[in-house]
Amino acid sequence: MPTTFRTAVFKLACLAACAFGPALSAHAATKTEDFNADFPAWESGWFAKHSNASNFCTSNYCLVDGDWADPSNTVRGTAGSGIWLSSEGGWSSSPITINFDAAFGATLKAMQIDVAVYVESTFSAWDSNGNPVYSKVLRVDSYKDVPTSRYQTLHFKSATGIAGFSFSGPADGNTVIDNITVKTTRQ
Repeated sequence: MPTTFRTAVFKLACLAACAFGPALSAHAATKTEDFNADFPAWESGWFAKHSNASNFCTSNYCLVDGDWADPSNTVRGTAGSGIWLSSEGGWSSSPITINFDAAFGATLKAMQIDVAVYVESTFSAWDSNGNPVYSKVLRVDSYKDVPTSRYQTLHFKSATGIAGFSFSGPADGNTVIDNITVKTTRQ
């Protein structure tokens, strides 16, 4: 290839990189919360920082090895490697509504979450405009199966962000989540 042709191709490639570089570099990032670290380490991760989620065992007694444990942010309860989910600071037997902060939720394009419920409940998610993006009636597990419950893996997408999700019915204190993965438009 002649030198002048190579130089011209190189210049065109540089111009394209300068013109389209910012658009091309804004690719999706994947974030995961698996709750595997000792509690309360999850509270310093992306899920806790960008939502109103809390550990039900923080304000209510939870079973640990068959005995009731005093509330503490270090108590996981019988949730296996997951977390007993709460949104109201542990108001037992109320629905759970998890909201992401608006700026973070607007960047969420896809979500996957493992769920085990011990009462009748419907999982719902909505976008940044408040429109529903996913809904599913969940299979109820038996308390005797905790912590080896058969998680239901839910996954959904939204072109307009994911503002939050909820569990209907008396879900607070009756819902375990694990392995949350999101695809976001920012690093």
